[in-house]
Amino acid sequence: MTGTTGEPVARRRGRPRATARATDLEPREEILQHAASLFSEQGVGATRLGDIAASIGVSSPAIYHWFENIDAIVAALLDYVVDESAAFATAAATAPGTPSARLHSLVRQHVERLTNGPYDLWFVAGLSSAESRRFAAVGRKATQWRRAVARLVAEGVDCGEFRPLDPSLALAAVSGLVYGALQLRHQHGTVDPEEVARLAVSALSNPARRRTVCD
Repeated sequence: MTGTTGEPVARRRGRPRATARATDLEPREEILQHAASLFSEQGVGATRLGDIAASIGVSSPAIYHWFENIDAIVAALLDYVVDESAAFATAAATAPGTPSARLHSLVRQHVERLTNGPYDLWFVAGLSSAESRRFAAVGRKATQWRRAVARLVAEGVDCGEFRPLDPSLALAAVSGLVYGALQLRHQHGTVDPEEVARLAVSALSNPARRRTVCD
């Protein structure tokens, strides 16, 4: 039996024996952290389960106990991002407040989830079209966030709070800031979600705004 990466999938025979490695992390969490770092350094397609095992200091069967293959690890990391962000996007799209305030909150929360968690998720920005199609179910959840951004932009444009931009262009600009935040996290280890959110809103704000129906 082989996984989608072509590597043999071992049958589970119970939890692997504990090792002498000094770590406070649960094995599954340790795998995800090391995998995310490797994905972000060398890409998903170039990473094998053996690479992840070697970076942790265990054998490949110890990885198979927790994840069937590379795709399962990638899916777990993507789920970490989109599950909470999708739920927050649904709430933010219909919450009270101006479009700019809600967009600020939406971007800040998403960037905080992406950059202040335990994983280096820079690899998300580099997923190929083929890799993205493999995780289409996760992508459908991510669509909720993009739709919420587009809706808030359209509302802001309609009431004059945002400059009259094509919502698709505005969404691309906001997404670019999010990916920029991921790169900063990868390169420097820290990023301020509040600064990213303020920049996203200010880039769309209409300097000639006169109407107040957004309030």
